[in-house]
Amino acid sequence: MRHISRINRVQPDRYVWLDRFTIRNLELLHSPHDTGIPLIRILDQTISPMGARLLKKWIVLPLKEKSAIEQRHDTVTYFLENQEIASSAGQYIRQMGTWNA
Repeated sequence: MRHISRINRVQPDRYVWLDRFTIRNLELLHSPHDTGIPLIRILDQTISPMGARLLKKWIVLPLKEKSAIEQRHDTVTYFLENQEIASSAGQYIRQMGTWNA
């Protein structure tokens, strides 16, 4: 429990609420077809379990606010344009899983 620093509620005014039926029919996380590929498998290039969980949350709870969406896009653009910084950050993120508590 020491790793939990706070608990937040999901704010319904910030996100588009997708029900299980919609998530399943859009094949966001799983595909019912043997040859189907869900969206998360196409998008997921994360290098840590924490990043994978965050991506999953972002897929099933899309943002409503244009400015918040643009902030995410700007962050991605920054790392794409600054590969050296992205690589360095990636090395630190990979090490997090190997640290002993």
